[in-house]
Amino acid sequence: MGRWKSVIYSKKMLVFSEIVVLLLYSALVLAGYRRMERIDLTQDDMQLRTESGKTVEGAYYDTSNEDIRAVVTPPLELLKGIYYVQVSYKGQGIIQGGLIYDQARNGRELTDNDEFQVDAGQSVLTYRVKRGDTSPVRFKLRLTGDAVEGDYIQMLECHVIPAKVTCLYRIFCLTALLALLDLGIWVYLRHYRGWQAKERTIFLAAVFVTLTAGLPLFQKGLTPGADLNFHLHRIEGLYEGLMAGEFPVRIQPGWLEGHGYAVFMYGDLFLYIPAILRIVGFTLEEAYKIYLFFINAGTAAIAFYAFYRMTREKLPALVGTVVYIGSVYRLDAIYAAWTGKSAAMMFFPLVLVGFYLLFTVDVDSDEYGKIWPFLTFGFTGLLMTHMLSTLIVGFFSVIACLVMIKKVFRKKTLAVLIRSAALSAALSLWYLVPMLSYLFFGNLRVNKGLPTDAEGDYYAYLADFMQDGKNFYQLFTEERALGFVALLLILAYVISVPWQGRDSRTKQCRVLFAATLFSAWVCTVYFPVAQLSGLFGIAGKFFRMTQYQDRFLSVPAVCLAAFAAVFSTLYLSGKRDERVVWIVTGLLLCLVVRQDLEYFRTDAVAERHFADKVNLNTSGVGNGEYLPVTMDRHNLETKIRTDGSVRMEEAVRENLGYTVTVTNAGDQGTVTFPLTCYNGYQAIDVRSGTKLYTGLGDNGCVAVSVPAGYQGSFVLRFHEAWYWRAVEIASLFTLIALMIYGKKETVKKMFGKE
Repeated sequence: MGRWKSVIYSKKMLVFSEIVVLLLYSALVLAGYRRMERIDLTQDDMQLRTESGKTVEGAYYDTSNEDIRAVVTPPLELLKGIYYVQVSYKGQGIIQGGLIYDQARNGRELTDNDEFQVDAGQSVLTYRVKRGDTSPVRFKLRLTGDAVEGDYIQMLECHVIPAKVTCLYRIFCLTALLALLDLGIWVYLRHYRGWQAKERTIFLAAVFVTLTAGLPLFQKGLTPGADLNFHLHRIEGLYEGLMAGEFPVRIQPGWLEGHGYAVFMYGDLFLYIPAILRIVGFTLEEAYKIYLFFINAGTAAIAFYAFYRMTREKLPALVGTVVYIGSVYRLDAIYAAWTGKSAAMMFFPLVLVGFYLLFTVDVDSDEYGKIWPFLTFGFTGLLMTHMLSTLIVGFFSVIACLVMIKKVFRKKTLAVLIRSAALSAALSLWYLVPMLSYLFFGNLRVNKGLPTDAEGDYYAYLADFMQDGKNFYQLFTEERALGFVALLLILAYVISVPWQGRDSRTKQCRVLFAATLFSAWVCTVYFPVAQLSGLFGIAGKFFRMTQYQDRFLSVPAVCLAAFAAVFSTLYLSGKRDERVVWIVTGLLLCLVVRQDLEYFRTDAVAERHFADKVNLNTSGVGNGEYLPVTMDRHNLETKIRTDGSVRMEEAVRENLGYTVTVTNAGDQGTVTFPLTCYNGYQAIDVRSGTKLYTGLGDNGCVAVSVPAGYQGSFVLRFHEAWYWRAVEIASLFTLIALMIYGKKETVKKMFGKE
């Protein structure tokens, strides 16, 4: 029996079995793809769908046809897989398109792709669709109820083309499943099997609260959020850029009807995960949900590790993790589509534990030299996800250092702070340098600066910032706040004060309690925002830059969790009963689950499922802070325009660029391209390699000056500055060096101690 166990648990046997399974499955996938057939339909094949659901021949209808609902294709019998749908059409008015079932299901006609608005000014629509069943479907185009006289639709052709990415998608899914299985086996054999019952319970509780926090991700559709369209377009923009061979993606091509948009104030590092999932065949909705699940799981793992390093005990670490994962504010950031903020909150515990250890650990101990990674990777993670969260954490970090000023100026403490800051900056150079170059040298709206207040009325000056300040009732009851759990923890601590001891852990708990109260006070209407702005001009600029006062709630959320972790250790010391902590942990778990379920509501599910970019509003760029000052995004041209005697003979677009052939028989002329003008565009003559002058044209677009007498072709492309590439290499080398340092014992064995 033992022999067979050793065979089953053998790594080589497991890897061999998985390779065999993958090869066999890949063969089946390829065979299945060959059975997927292309469908080509002409105008003569189209049909008109009536109010009663019947179909008649025809490919055209307008507002005079009162009984007609849509132009549809014949029933399409598609095998399971991924397809490209390409439709040629003519039309005027507001047009909706999408796939519908040939026979309605439970009263619903639309498939999971739902409807999307079709640009009547275009003539061809192409998008990707994934079919999960074999029910016959039709593609439809219809006029909305807002149609006026003269609006019409005519469907000319429809092509349904099997996508090769079907094979990649299915093989990727099996590979991911096997990887998860391997991870589970590794955790079981390496850790779980040797744990005590207490450790197993803690592990299962942490997994449970993480899965519970992700429950809303398993419902169909996406919960509506103020910035949902914006962040989905960030993912789609990275996907399109990667597909065009760009890395890193600096300008995302799909925005503003193909003009492109540079969202440089947001770090995109972790959004490459859903972008890669888009490449292998996942829909935009699926990729976004997997990303959010990754954020939840990553936050749980980092929080548990950080709180364990703070307390050196696993049960208190679980308490802190439960409070942080189930924080109402964090959950609201996840499900209200505050994508940058929710990702940044994954790194808050690292920064907090870094400062906690910095001021509590003996400077002469070996452990003190191991504190810098917490601050290094904590601040790097913040920079890579959300700049405003970085500013907020930096604000509280400065306050912490001022409070602990005597300890800050210890030689070893300064060394840790300087080392952490330098390494974090080096790791982030590839993002910071391009961002700062745009911020300070680009002719963009964000560079115009904040408005000044000539009359000194700081209440009016900061009205937008202060409108989100909370009162005490809102602080514990609203969705975007600390929640009822915070109030219970604060009351429990206050009641327990008379029974507390005088040891160092009690003192640390009081400091964290004070930090929680102070950081929460900053988020309330009682904090003197206007008065501080009047005394210190930089304070007013800082508050305006962070935009909303409730953004500061992310700090008391993590402080509360750390306080809960340390507070629970007071009941594990001495002769006190551990059962008290278990009971409190169970109660907190129940309350957190209750908070999680608030976001699992069918009435909050968006009707649009964002199966592909056709569902996205390309002009949805928020306030357009990163657009050229002269650009009006609501009045964009989609065609190349020539001025003077320049004559366009041929133009081919490729991603964010063009290859054009022009003739200029007269004086110097200009060619204006439908591309947002960011620093970096260059026009280079194909034959001579000479650069043509490229600059800002009408409506914030790229303009190329064509010399008199020019006849030939030039290529217009976006080129990264040489120093951008240099800092990318520097960041990569820094990361490699840190990885080698982390495995220095292994390296010593390989190359010798020298």
